[in-house]
Amino acid sequence: MSTGIYNRTEEHNKQSIKNLKLGMLGKKHSRESILIMSIAKKGKKFSEQHRKNIGLGHRGIKFSKEICDKISKSLMGKNNPQWIEDRSMVLNNDRGDSTEYKEWRLNVYKRDNYKCKIGNGDCVGRLEAHHILPWRNFVELRYNINNGITLCQFHHPHGDKKEKLLSPYF
Repeated sequence: MSTGIYNRTEEHNKQSIKNLKLGMLGKKHSRESILIMSIAKKGKKFSEQHRKNIGLGHRGIKFSKEICDKISKSLMGKNNPQWIEDRSMVLNNDRGDSTEYKEWRLNVYKRDNYKCKIGNGDCVGRLEAHHILPWRNFVELRYNINNGITLCQFHHPHGDKKEKLLSPYF
């Protein structure tokens, strides 16, 4: 075995890596180095396996109440990535809470005998009442029982593309 720097054995290299990791254990990065690292990673796409590994590495970490409050406050209002500056764009979506909606949903379920109307053996999940003509576009038909159909969670379309695919069933 050579003692030269470039001729180390694989076992020696593994031990060196272990020592480096142990030496960094518990050390914290400065704000500047965290900023530099975050800028360097902008736009970087991680593989599916790497994302799973990151998730597994964070599993079981418990944050204190103070840290949770700080995170929550830092994402409020305009700091939230989903913030909409023009508040007139935010629609009043009262269907889940209104008595009229709950009554409409129950009547659609009763009419369809509490079964998914597609019912082709793929049915999975809870039942959902679906508006055939969209809620946002047809205000006058929102609570019309003929504008509803009972679907299971698997068949309920989410998004315009899937809804167009299922429109022959309606």
